Amino acid sequence: MQQCPHYDGYRPEVLPHDVAASRHQASAKHYARAADMLFSSPDAGVRQPAFFALAHAVELLLKAFLLAREVCPKRLAKDIGHCLECLWAEAARERLTVPGYDMPVLMHHLSPYSRIFRYPDMEIQDTLNARELMGLFAALEKATRSVLIRAGLDGLAPGRKFDMTVFTHKGAKEGGS
Repeated sequence: MQQCPHYDGYRPEVLPHDVAASRHQASAKHYARAADMLFSSPDAGVRQPAFFALAHAVELLLKAFLLAREVCPKRLAKDIGHCLECLWAEAARERLTVPGYDMPVLMHHLSPYSRIFRYPDMEIQDTLNARELMGLFAALEKATRSVLIRAGLDGLAPGRKFDMTVFTHKGAKEGGS
């Protein structure tokens, strides 16, 4: 099979764990904010894109947590991929808990939304509550915060900003030699 001419050679394993985790964490917050904005729209046609954005935010936050726990990036990319149920199972093995939520059940119901734009002909039973899921993201963010802070990834700590321009995707400093 011929490689896409636009492929830039990106491989998740080239980033140090802390940089990859910080990028995942920052992107998760952006996708969650986008989901919240879409959920607020009166246009019913943006409901599935909102759930997709939220599912992607959850995926990125779980991956940030796992990277901070030094789970192999290649394992995340190849073995686990985009499966929220698998990501949650791995995070639970790493002792992540989210009090007040039945995470395996929620991941089971949210997981199809992580694939809907990749496979638009999928049929999904829309039984999820948007506000409850935004609460889930906030609880998940809170649950992962201490691990990310201990790993030196305090982008979630109040008053701190993560500078995403320090490293390129190949791990070299931008603007430097």
